[in-house]
Amino acid sequence: MFKLYFGSVANFISTCFLITFFIIFIKTIKNNPADVNWKRMSTIMLILGIVLSATGGIKDSMAIKPAITFGTMNILFILLCGLGIVAIILGVIGLILKRGSALQKSLFYLLSFIILTKVVILEGLRIIQLFV
Repeated sequence: MFKLYFGSVANFISTCFLITFFIIFIKTIKNNPADVNWKRMSTIMLILGIVLSATGGIKDSMAIKPAITFGTMNILFILLCGLGIVAIILGVIGLILKRGSALQKSLFYLLSFIILTKVVILEGLRIIQLFV
């Protein structure tokens, strides 16, 4: 299990970004909602989501037995790509909206939910592969 998350440079970098995501998410939730710059936080979530997707893809491309096989008929691949497209669209909308918009907070939580969903799917598949 240790090798799954820290076994190579790509695994280590991916794990560091994942830990960073959880730290930022928890710190943001614990703060007073009136004190949070939601536009900045949703932008950070967009960037972290893109980086986590990229490092996850690198991690899978370097693996002997990848968690996700890239192909047009792979349903999980299509689901993850669809979630990524939705996250990018939401992130762009968040960048366009004014800073004080009430929608910024919702965008932050939606982007965080999409990232968590993608992480649970990918890491769940990796852990299942480890034991199968």
